[in-house]
Amino acid sequence: MMKSSNRRVDVSICIASFRRPKNVARLLASIGRMKQPEGVATEVVLVDNDAATDPAHPVAEGVTLPGIDVRHLREPRRHLTYARVAALEASRGGWIAFVDEDAMVEEGWLAAFWRRVEDGDADGYFGPVLPQGSAVPARLVNALVRRPVLEATPFDLLLRESDAVPALSDALERAGACLLWCEDAVLLGSERPGRPSGPRATLRRWIRAFEKTEPGSA
Repeated sequence: MMKSSNRRVDVSICIASFRRPKNVARLLASIGRMKQPEGVATEVVLVDNDAATDPAHPVAEGVTLPGIDVRHLREPRRHLTYARVAALEASRGGWIAFVDEDAMVEEGWLAAFWRRVEDGDADGYFGPVLPQGSAVPARLVNALVRRPVLEATPFDLLLRESDAVPALSDALERAGACLLWCEDAVLLGSERPGRPSGPRATLRRWIRAFEKTEPGSA
């Protein structure tokens, strides 16, 4: 199923899903509440990464987001990278936002990213993932990246990585991308059952991104 149009798209919000339809519904609801940057056309591309069943499909069927196209497809090969590549190939935006299904976007999330886009010439931006309540968030991805940069990045490198946040940003950096920090583009993340949280690794990644914004940084 795809609910789409032929209109121009500036930002594609790409979501990989695996057997968490309630999380997907919660994330989509938060996207529906966010403030759309003026004049920025947005779509959601939802990729179901489960070959056996299609639990996210009823969620995608039932959701209507004001002014945002919602598109759904399946990627049967089990791996987050395969799902992201499928989302990238199906997307139409000049900028690609990766958001994990275990998160919710804050109201000003996309507007904050877009202000950085309008003010600078970086290849991509990473934002913070804050805990909901007392939970420490898992290592979720919160990124907005230029499409040509992603298309030029060897995504097969990510298949060798076990941690999605360093894997994505490291692969982009190895491809020569300039990545900057966007403090106000906030995701709210929750723990993933069965997965360790990684605040130390995540903090290390955010520090590296922040250092790129400092005057005189390499």
